[in-house]
Amino acid sequence: MKNNNQFFAMLSRMKYINRWGLMRNTMKEDIAQHSLEVAMIAHALVLIHNQHFCGMPSDLDQTIDKFDLEQSEGGQEENDYSFRQFEDNQKEKASSLEQSQDKQDKKQLGKLSAERAAVLAMYHDTTEIITGDLPTPIKYFAPQIRDSYKKVEEMAANQLLQTLPKELQLDYQSILLAQEDESELWRFVKAADKLSAYIKCLEETRVGNVDFEKAKQSTKKALDDMNIAEVNYFIEKFLPAYSLTLDEQA
Repeated sequence: MKNNNQFFAMLSRMKYINRWGLMRNTMKEDIAQHSLEVAMIAHALVLIHNQHFCGMPSDLDQTIDKFDLEQSEGGQEENDYSFRQFEDNQKEKASSLEQSQDKQDKKQLGKLSAERAAVLAMYHDTTEIITGDLPTPIKYFAPQIRDSYKKVEEMAANQLLQTLPKELQLDYQSILLAQEDESELWRFVKAADKLSAYIKCLEETRVGNVDFEKAKQSTKKALDDMNIAEVNYFIEKFLPAYSLTLDEQA
């Protein structure tokens, strides 16, 4: 592939690469459509994480507020004692936290970038412009195939990077090639990818396409096995609407 800045022209071909190649589809789905849906879902999962599951220190904030109120109401001597007691309590809580949580748990307490997750999801299947869409049953048929395909994907990503001007290659490298320090974001992108596949199965079985019945069951099991609270929240809150007609949604 020649290096003549054809990166985005190559990306425009995503709309020609269909998914679910071994299945009878009532409606075709290409990887451009799929990538947009994954981006929207990944963005939502991270927002859900930030709002409900990232361990914001609300208990500590409430304790501080309570101390401030007591300080304004009590005398100086009583306040000094309360402050020392407050400090001791916080030290005990901090010590307990360090003992019960490992380094990875602490990282997950902070908020993540939903926008970054959306970008990673937008580009997560771009290597298929070169490799094509390898059906899941084949990709995961054996560990050797899975590992070999990962190497092929990495080679394809590097090949795509060569179609960018050199001054942009480093920026896109962190998008096309997963970075270790963004593993938590990629966890949500992969979950969004699986949710998108499950939604496709729901849409197909809803109109009577039994070819997707087994895929629906296996994809749902994969989602359950992920055991991700944000995914369960999305399924509970948003998936029921996918079974509604347009008139019912209005």
